[in-house]
Amino acid sequence: MNKYLVIILLLCFSKANSQNELALAVGDSLFAMSDYANAILQFENATPSKSQQEKLAKSHLSLGNTPQAIAIYNVLIAQYPNASIAKKNYATVLYNAAK
Repeated sequence: MNKYLVIILLLCFSKANSQNELALAVGDSLFAMSDYANAILQFENATPSKSQQEKLAKSHLSLGNTPQAIAIYNVLIAQYPNASIAKKNYATVLYNAAK
């Protein structure tokens, strides 16, 4: 009985992980087609991670929603202080927003 429970839990975990990857892949495709609003919806459905947050910030920035992008980068830098590319992108956004 215990073996079956472990197998079911592993299947559920792998399904959740693949759904997260699917949401990011669909969001990437939508972003590439300049459908930023729907890309944001897909990225928001994915499990929060450094990659997911960066993609979300870039999508908001592409829509012209600079304050939201700044807020996301601010949280991202706080969570991942060693993310040098994210810091560079954040600085660029702040510079372009003249803040």
